[in-house]
Amino acid sequence: MEKVSQKIKSVFSVIFTFAGIFSVLAAAFIFPVYFLSEKFPHTYSFIIICLIAAFLLYLVIRKLYCCYRKYRNVRIFAVHILTLWILPLLLTVVLIISELLLIRTFFFIPIIISILLECIFNAAVIVACVYLLSFFNSIKNKLNSPPKDI
Repeated sequence: MEKVSQKIKSVFSVIFTFAGIFSVLAAAFIFPVYFLSEKFPHTYSFIIICLIAAFLLYLVIRKLYCCYRKYRNVRIFAVHILTLWILPLLLTVVLIISELLLIRTFFFIPIIISILLECIFNAAVIVACVYLLSFFNSIKNKLNSPPKDI
């Protein structure tokens, strides 16, 4: 019977410990954030956007540093950044914008022609992506291969 009461005491002590930790964290973090978001919503939004931007900037800088440590050559590092980061990002932005422009044609021309244009555009994008994928992979393989001795 004494072991059972000891187990009950330990379970309740764990429960009270977690409840206490939660209460302290709530008083320290959650309630001030709630107060700030309730009384000053623009300030709260600005702080959250700044925190998200700072975290994303930290991730990008850390990734750039790891990438530079891998190559230890500015030229190869620049080629890597251009071909494997910037060009795919620009390609994605261009594809999204062109897709949105193509969708706008639904309002100006008949729906059958718009759907046909959409299918042709998507087929062309798929073919272009396959060729660009092989292009990016060949550049990546050349970057990862050891330099040839002359």
